[in-house]
Amino acid sequence: MHSQEIAEKVAKYFTGELSSAEETAFKAWKDSDEGQREFKKYAAIWQQSGKRSKSISEEEKQEAFRQTLEIIKQRESQQTPVRNINSSRSWLRVAASIMLFSLLGLGAYFTLNQSTKLAVIKNDSKRIKTVTLPDGSLVHLQQFASVSYKKDFSGTERAVDFEGQGYFEISPDANKRFVVNMDNSRVTVLGTKFNISTEEEITKVDVTEGKVKFEELAEGQPQMDHLILNANDSGILKKGKLSQQSFQHPNFLAWKTGKLRFENTPIKEVVQQLSSNFKSSFRFKSNNIIDCAFTAEFKDKPIEQIVKTIERSFGWTIKKDPKGTYIIEGQSCS
Repeated sequence: MHSQEIAEKVAKYFTGELSSAEETAFKAWKDSDEGQREFKKYAAIWQQSGKRSKSISEEEKQEAFRQTLEIIKQRESQQTPVRNINSSRSWLRVAASIMLFSLLGLGAYFTLNQSTKLAVIKNDSKRIKTVTLPDGSLVHLQQFASVSYKKDFSGTERAVDFEGQGYFEISPDANKRFVVNMDNSRVTVLGTKFNISTEEEITKVDVTEGKVKFEELAEGQPQMDHLILNANDSGILKKGKLSQQSFQHPNFLAWKTGKLRFENTPIKEVVQQLSSNFKSSFRFKSNNIIDCAFTAEFKDKPIEQIVKTIERSFGWTIKKDPKGTYIIEGQSCS
């Protein structure tokens, strides 16, 4: 198959519009050595274009569609039509295949625009990385967190995509809201300070100043339920359910400030907070010690020193297993 035919077949494959005969032939090609190489390349571009769309404004979508139509018209003028395209479904298939083909040729609006204007920053170090956004807002990234955004914040809103844990300090702008998009949720603000944590199936937002709107997303679209969070409020999205509560502990920013404070805190909650702050894992050999109360304060201490303090406080043994998990073993406190 030539490039344009491959593009059309891949587009129809992803949209579920291949006939039974076409699908059989396509799968046979896809399983060949050449097909595996080509399909992997086309599929990666298809999927990446979907990921990029979260931070694209309506104006850019309309411009992209306009440019796609121009590409279609140019291609049609260069080719002798072999059949009429009467149905809207056929038109959409051709538009999709040409868009995918033009992506490979670096001719699509999304590829050109996003490759030159999209900033993608990930913190791969153990130190906190502070990112200054185009409007002067600050994002403090914990290890492994990432943020991406348009370098000029053009459009009607200031939008970023985010993953991991980070603290946001948003510059006020009454005329342009600030939006943080995540895989399954979105936070909308005008000017405020808040912490976001996305871990496994739980997304948590802690507001320290101002007010934010926290809502669930399904396939990129907001759902009916949402929360309005004020200072000292926490919003939690877990398994599709939103809940709101006041701050439960003083350590939600410990990953940023380096300060940890525990006062008669059950040890099971202590290790949960340590896991979040240091990206470490813990396991109790027995559940008869998980409610033991722990009191201590730490400032810029490494996790090894904190673990040693816990070990000496209770007379327990805490060792790392080959996978790096801290195994806690000891006698009950009761």
